[in-house]
Amino acid sequence: VAISPLEKLFLLPLLKRKVTGLMDGSVSIKCFYPPTSVNIHSRKYWCKESTRHCYTFISSNGFVIKDYKNRASITDFPENGMFIIEISDLKSNDVGLYRCGIGLNDYGLSFKIKLEVTQGTYRTVELNPGHTSCCLLLAHAANTVQFPNIPQLSTDRTLAR
Repeated sequence: VAISPLEKLFLLPLLKRKVTGLMDGSVSIKCFYPPTSVNIHSRKYWCKESTRHCYTFISSNGFVIKDYKNRASITDFPENGMFIIEISDLKSNDVGLYRCGIGLNDYGLSFKIKLEVTQGTYRTVELNPGHTSCCLLLAHAANTVQFPNIPQLSTDRTLAR
């Protein structure tokens, strides 16, 4: 059974992704949402999960947690139904389970992202281990992107959603 692009957008909350970045490096995470008039004007956020709540680290209404000041940004592209979270100067305490979403942290459209920080020479994105069908998240090194079972790509390439 084929899944339509619209159905894929609504399946986002069910999918979990992993982004791995280098210590002192940076990652860019593309978060897609259905570009309805309500969503376009809704708050976009990046929050870190705990046992009880998802704590906002950065949001489109201007909030930035102290530790993210001068090293994180959020940029909304409503015409594309997408926003980008950029985090630089990665540290070991950045490791954890996050949510990328719109609206309120514990409600609405969001999906989980596991952020790992390692020593090494590349960053990876696992969209759905063992599958290579969909590219909804992107983490990049200085010049390359690596996907499981896909040859190395340039970050200048546009990936199909």
